[in-house]
Order: sequence, then C-alpha cells, then structure tokens
Amino acid sequence: MAGNGLGAGDSLKRTDSFKFFRGENDPLSPGERNVRISNLEALIGGSTPIEAGSTADASEPGTVRLFIDSDNADQLSYVDSSGVVSLAGSDPTQTEVNTDNIGLLALRMAILNGQTGVQTGIEMAYDEFGDQTGVDAVNTTANYDEAGNYYFGGLNAQLLILSDTTDGSTTFTNSGTTPATVTPNADVQHSTAQQKFGTSSIYFDGTNGAGLVVDQKADWNFGSGDFTIDFWAYPTVSGSGEDYILANGSQAAGGFSYFVSTRLEEIYFYFSTAGSAYDVSVQTTSGLFTVNTWHHVAIVRNAGRIDIYIDGVSDANDTSGTAFFDSTGPLTFGCLTGGSVDYNGYLDTIRFEKGTARWTTNFTPPTSAPSTSFDFTLRSEPIDTTTAPSKVRAVVLHEPVASTTLNTDVTLSVSRDDYSDSTNATLVLDGAYDSDIDILTTGWIDVSSLTSGTDLVWNIETSNDVDQRIHGVWTQWQS
Repeated sequence: MAGNGLGAGDSLKRTDSFKFFRGENDPLSPGERNVRISNLEALIGGSTPIEAGSTADASEPGTVRLFIDSDNADQLSYVDSSGVVSLAGSDPTQTEVNTDNIGLLALRMAILNGQTGVQTGIEMAYDEFGDQTGVDAVNTTANYDEAGNYYFGGLNAQLLILSDTTDGSTTFTNSGTTPATVTPNADVQHSTAQQKFGTSSIYFDGTNGAGLVVDQKADWNFGSGDFTIDFWAYPTVSGSGEDYILANGSQAAGGFSYFVSTRLEEIYFYFSTAGSAYDVSVQTTSGLFTVNTWHHVAIVRNAGRIDIYIDGVSDANDTSGTAFFDSTGPLTFGCLTGGSVDYNGYLDTIRFEKGTARWTTNFTPPTSAPSTSFDFTLRSEPIDTTTAPSKVRAVVLHEPVASTTLNTDVTLSVSRDDYSDSTNATLVLDGAYDSDIDILTTGWIDVSSLTSGTDLVWNIETSNDVDQRIHGVWTQWQS
C-alpha cells in the first residue's frame, strides 16, 4: 500500500492499517466514529478477524483496521486511545451511523466529481442530481435547477401569462418572476369560448396587429443556454401562409432573435445569430398541429440541442448549438413584432423558463396550470434491487430555505414494487453537510410487508408551502 494512501494498482492486505481522514492532514482522533465499509469480502476476500478486546500490535491509537470473514464481512476494527481493539459492527447504533456515513461519502464524492445519473453499488444507489435521468419525470412536480443540481418548489418561470378570467377582459399580467408589462393590441382579449385550464383562454382574431406585447427583458434572450418555451394552443385556421404565434424582436424592431409560427398544421421555430435574418429553422411534420384542437407545444434546448415537442412527443430537432441574437425589441404573441402575419386562434398558459430544460425526453403534457406553491413531489425512477428487499434506509441532502418541520413539511416514503404500495419513513436531522444543507437519515425502514418486488422507489413530498430544496438521495437495501 502506498505510503500516503492507496494508489493505482495498490491492494489491501490483512496486515495493512490505515486512517480515515476528514480532509488533507486532518485524521480522525481516537474515539471518533468512523465510516462503515460495505461488502468488503467482494474486494479483499476472506480472512480471520481481529478479536474484539485484543491489543493492537504496532498500531497507534486512532488506527482503523479492516477485517474480513464470512460472518462479519462489512465491519471495521478500531483502536482506541489505550490500544484496545473494538468492533464498529458490535454496536448497532455505531454500525448504523457508519452505514449512513458511507451514503454521505458517496453523495459528497459524486458532487465533487460532477457525476451524472444514478450511481449504483452493492445493494445501494445514489443520485446527486447532476442531471435529471434518475428522476421520474411523469410523477415529479419539482423544478430542476441545472446550475445548482437540486430540485425545488415554487414558480420557476420568468414569464407566465395565464387566462382564467371573465369573457372580454383585456387585463393581462405576467405572473412569472421577472416584472414585465403585458399590453394587448387591437382585439386581443380573454374569451370563455375556449379554455384549457380555468374559465377562459387568450383569443387572437387574426386581424392585422392583433398581438400581445411584453416589454423586452434580458430573460427573454437565451444566448446559448438551456431554455424552455411552452404553451397551449387552439388554432382555428391553418392556411398556406405562415401565422406567427410569438416573436422576440424583428429586423425592424431591436433585431430578430427567434420566432414560432404555424402553417399547414406544422410548427416552425426560427432563430438568428446576427439579428438580421434567421440562420436555422426547425420544422415539425405536417398534420400534428391540427385546427380546432388543444395542443401542447414546447420548444426546449438542452445542452445545445433544440427539440420541438407537440403534445409531449419530439418531432423535430436541431443540434447546431449556436447562440441566439440578443434582441432589444419587444416580445410579441399572436403576430410578428410590429403587427403583421397574425395567428388566428387561442393560447393559454404561456411560459418561459431561461436556464431550464424542463423536458429532455418525450413526456405527458401538463394536466393543470403551473402552481406558485412551494409544494412538490420528487420521485425516483425504479432502482433494480435484483432480489426483493426486506428493509431500506436513506440519506437525504435537504436545504431548508425556510424553517421546516421534518415529517410534516417534508416526508419520505419508499416502495419495492414501483410505488404501487409504499410506506413512510421517519426523517431525522443528523448533522450539517454545509452551512445551508442538512443531512437527513431514516434508519432501517421495514418493507417486508409491502407488495413484493425488485423495483425500489423513493418518494419525497413537501407540504404547507415551505420553501426547500433536495440536493441528493442515497439508498441502501438488504434482502
């Protein structure tokens, strides 16, 4: 074994001793608790264990020894200040603390290494949310912060224009997080003739200049980053000429950034890098955007790739990855900026999310308008446990942005059959990960009476409109 730690090609022997360090030159002191190592027999092989209570020869206090045998394959020996060896596994409380420390260490290393996706080990799995691949997109309502790698509640949209009001009203507001004035031109109004959510939707009659104008903000310019534009549309006309659903600027008004249009029951997305003309167009298949029907439309850029989703299915994409021109002109809905080439039909729930790729694969369209509540559901994709587990435990990295009551404002449940049958855990505050993030643990959760299966799922629910974030989840199971 290398003098300063394990190096490439090093192996452990029964005679090896080593210390655990919190950080460089910061070893654990005699008497401190150490992490528990799982399933070492798979790494080192069988051996006769050091007996508890024996005196460690040639070992200084604070040294941790590995020992292996068929009955105690995942314990540590610990040399106290008198040189007496004790077994971490002989104390159930100590063993559980050591087990949770392994989970915490796994999450910490995943975060430091920028890992993505669900990481798996022997009877354990963990996700520090480097991306969204391990999360059930259908049943999760939480927002994902790509920069911070965490899930959170509350409104994530900089622009959100809703209807749900009285017939003929011409009052429009931005319910998103970026203050902006929304002004109707010509005959744009709320109408109860059609509605997707609530009592009304926004009606555009197709006459020249009938648009909804939003003052320009930096949040409407996406550069080369991730974004999501989504809305519900009910077109009443689809001719051979293009009708503009939305446009950010124009050649004559602040430079052209991007626009969405429709013709012949297709959706087009155009964007410009220089502001004078479009460089790239993305076009869906004809016949998907049918008239007199509500359709969900989403334009999403994720890591340079732009997808157009119609009713949750990607039908067109672009992978050029080029940056959009930053327009200084207004953002307009229902016509081209400046008032021409008008859309005829209804729109509802118009949402812009800068910095967020809300959907990266095909999805089920939203069934309700976005909520401004901090409450959310965060659910994992099924984790294959090979054999049905009898007990499960978890470590959660939880950030209480506002004061939070565990097991009331935030709860965790687990299932072993893809969440048709589940049981609640008891979350316990077990320390601080850093100045903002808490370490929550569950201890062992008995799942033996649940419907049997090998699809482990964890589910986190937040309640009572309390602002909080989830930064990672580690699970371990035993059959």
